[in-house]
Amino acid sequence: MMGYHGGKRGHGRSHLTRIAIWIAAMYMILSLFVCLVTHAVYVAVDPSLPLLNVPFYVTAEFLQQGQNLFLSRSSVCDVEQLVDAFCTLQANRTCEFNVTSKSMGVSPHYEKYVPPLYICSTAFSQGYIQSLQLHVIDATPRFVVLERLSTVTVGDATPVGSIFGFFSDEDCTDVIDNMPEKVLRIHRTLSLTAGDVGVIHLCARIPYGDDGLCTSYIPAATLLPVSPFSVSETKALRYTKQLFKLDSFSQIPFASFSLSPICLQLLQEPVGGIKLQNIILPILVPKGDYYLCTGLPYYKDLRVYVPSSNLITVQEYGLQPHTMYAGLPTTMELTLDAASLETNATVATALFFSPGCKRDPVIPWSTSRTWTVTLPGLYYACVAVTDSSGSTMALAANITVLDAPIAVVSRSPAIRGIDTIVKLNNREASAPGVITVGLSLASNCLQLVSRSATTETGDQATLRVPEDALETIYLCVSTPLFHTGGHLDENIDYGYIYFIEEVKTRSYTVCYDTLFVGKKGAVKLDKDVQFEAGTKGMFSKDTTCETMVGAEFSMNETVLKDVLFTDIGEYSLCVKLLYASAYAQIATVVVYGAVELAPTSIVVGTLTNVSVSLVPPYAPVKIQTSKDCSFSPVAEGVADMNGELKIQVLYARQTNLTVCVGYGGSKDEGNWNIIPVGVLPIREVHVAPMTVIVSKVNRVNFIVPDATSLTGFQAFVHGAEGSCQSPPTGSVLPVNVPNKGRAFILFTPPEAGAWEVCLGNEFSNFRGIETIFSVVPLEMTANPPSGAAGLPVKMKFGGSSWFALRPILFFITDNVKSCALPSDEETLILGEGSINTTNGVAEPFVVTRNGALTVCVGWEDKIQNFFVYGGSVAIVPFRSFSRYAIRARKNNILAFPVLDDGSLFLVSCPSKRHVWRPHFGESLFTSDKTLLYKSIGSVKRCRDRPLCVVSRGSEWKRDCGFNGSYICCGSVFGDHL
Repeated sequence: MMGYHGGKRGHGRSHLTRIAIWIAAMYMILSLFVCLVTHAVYVAVDPSLPLLNVPFYVTAEFLQQGQNLFLSRSSVCDVEQLVDAFCTLQANRTCEFNVTSKSMGVSPHYEKYVPPLYICSTAFSQGYIQSLQLHVIDATPRFVVLERLSTVTVGDATPVGSIFGFFSDEDCTDVIDNMPEKVLRIHRTLSLTAGDVGVIHLCARIPYGDDGLCTSYIPAATLLPVSPFSVSETKALRYTKQLFKLDSFSQIPFASFSLSPICLQLLQEPVGGIKLQNIILPILVPKGDYYLCTGLPYYKDLRVYVPSSNLITVQEYGLQPHTMYAGLPTTMELTLDAASLETNATVATALFFSPGCKRDPVIPWSTSRTWTVTLPGLYYACVAVTDSSGSTMALAANITVLDAPIAVVSRSPAIRGIDTIVKLNNREASAPGVITVGLSLASNCLQLVSRSATTETGDQATLRVPEDALETIYLCVSTPLFHTGGHLDENIDYGYIYFIEEVKTRSYTVCYDTLFVGKKGAVKLDKDVQFEAGTKGMFSKDTTCETMVGAEFSMNETVLKDVLFTDIGEYSLCVKLLYASAYAQIATVVVYGAVELAPTSIVVGTLTNVSVSLVPPYAPVKIQTSKDCSFSPVAEGVADMNGELKIQVLYARQTNLTVCVGYGGSKDEGNWNIIPVGVLPIREVHVAPMTVIVSKVNRVNFIVPDATSLTGFQAFVHGAEGSCQSPPTGSVLPVNVPNKGRAFILFTPPEAGAWEVCLGNEFSNFRGIETIFSVVPLEMTANPPSGAAGLPVKMKFGGSSWFALRPILFFITDNVKSCALPSDEETLILGEGSINTTNGVAEPFVVTRNGALTVCVGWEDKIQNFFVYGGSVAIVPFRSFSRYAIRARKNNILAFPVLDDGSLFLVSCPSKRHVWRPHFGESLFTSDKTLLYKSIGSVKRCRDRPLCVVSRGSEWKRDCGFNGSYICCGSVFGDHL
């Protein structure tokens, strides 16, 4: 039994599972079907804007052939409100309908609106399939001006190609004379000139269907021929009543205002007059220019509105703001047309409970416009103007008075440089809008130095307290504002910003001793300011806190230890609050480096101006003989606000003076910690070179650590008969201080001898600094005596001046003055090299230009090299005097100039263009790959290319194995080729 019941239970569970799966599948299929049906229920109407009295087509693809479609006035598809007839769908699922104006109860000549219809089917049980809007044959405007060409625009539902006729009767049978048919073109306008023919009934023949058949004439819009009229009074004031007289108008007016020249939209409710041509209108439209539109009887209660031929200018008195806070003084401002009236009229304002501006003013009439309203509510502000022509008074604004918000600042005192949250505790829920919250330096709140805003319904704003805020700053809060522009009947509220309360501010204080580049220091954070846990800080080189220097740290640390900066300057301490998106500067630290001196050294015994910079503003600066800055100084001064000063220093002997500067760290009590931070060398001036050349321009260089220390100095040179105390007339020269290199003067000694160099400036007398000597030029011999352009030239120096000069360098130039040119001037160097100081032999050089060239000789210096005149050398073209060589014979080849130990060889010349030094393999070889490095004897064997035989001297023997043209080439043996 137990086994039997167990088997049954298993079978039943399996069967139920299959049923559940089948039900789920069917549910999904049915759901999909319903979705498909729902999304497929759509009918197409052709044309898309069907007309009354014109056939149109409705296609329902989702229905089946034999099912029906019908039109009903009822959205529940009540067949009792059937319009036209039932339609049984054919194979194309399309039905033709023709809804008449009579069946819809619409007069097509006069009425524009057609009630909606609903497309229905008895096969569709979910209500109507689709709504359907039919249209009349409309024309705008519904009037034409007598005896003038007028244009009317036909509505979009009327197809292009429709034919319009003009009839005097509603049945479209009596055609008006001299008004031929018009075909509607793509611009959709009809132009006509109407005489005194009475009412014009438009009738139209409308094309329809695929074959373009036209209906017979069916009723369209009706046009009223009207006479033009003008308005006598063309100025009006809003919120007053104005009498208008209509010239050439023979009826009792029924009028309104419009911006449209065809009165398409009326801007206030029309008002009827009480006698012919006159009407009193309340002026409710805002400031602007308007047409006065009069309504002529048209059909039943309908009127056709016709514009005046001239415009009416509506003026408006304005008063701002439109929203105020109760209990707070508000200075009102005249706006719109009232703003310019005070120069020629008396303008008074008042506040009332009602818009009539006549009874029980809340604030009485006065020319003062500072109001304080004690109770919240809706009020009406009025303006009265009195001038020589009389008085006018009108409503200027609706004023909403709200309870003033109670502002709570998140931190008091507020910290300069960071955000603070302002919460408005009792914001009026009934007055949504954006409220501006700001800080001002003055209680009038005219200029905000920081601003933020709430959302339209929010009650808090986050704003930045300026880094340079005063100790007391003013919190300002505006009235709520919607910045949505406005319609014609809106005078947008400017809003008003009020002083709410004083806000105390304080700086975030950091303490530190003097911070120097490359030295670790400590910065103590403000112990009286506690940030929320997780608030981060960092240092930045810019005030915007965009670039981080070092790593982040917690702002709730007490001391930042081992702070290290690599560059001098001011660094921002930046903090990022938990609710902030970016860092903000709250304090600064100043990092100093080496003091900058200009010049960096001065001359012994000469009073010199020294510029000191990169020190703290107003810091004391001392020049000391000792590293102990407490000793009496040689010179001292105080820096300016930029950390700069000039100080005059004089010291009589060569030494290093100590520069001491006062630093205050973060403390501003005026207590300076004066410490040694730099060295000012005092140095004697030396001269180089010590020997110069007679009768040549020589550069006398002054050797000091800083050439700019000689700026403003003068120098002269005298012989044995003179002295530094008595400079010869015209001999004093300004010391040249080039952009780079040594300072110098130019000196041309007239004879050989000893010369004393004297130096001084405007603060000190001339004194002798060193003696130099002048000698005759060196003797120089060239090998060859005249060098060959493009070939090596050797030089040897000697003579009586050699041991006085012993130069180690030379260069070749084209100008004798180049030997004394300053280092920052361009000098043409054609060749250069070294000179052996033992034997006077110079390295061979090669130049390619011909002519007499100058040789400058000199010495090395760590800043620049010094040169004097060394001689001259002539360079001439290389020439060969031999023109022929005989093959298989010994030949003597002659050429000039040639070095004493030089050699000649011949190479093949394929053409004149290829006369140059031969490539590898074109000259004489001792083997296939080894060049000939020394002279050899005659070679009698010839290879498959011309071989050159060389020997010492200017005669060259050649045993040639092939005919051809050759060039005679010179060479020299040595390491420098």
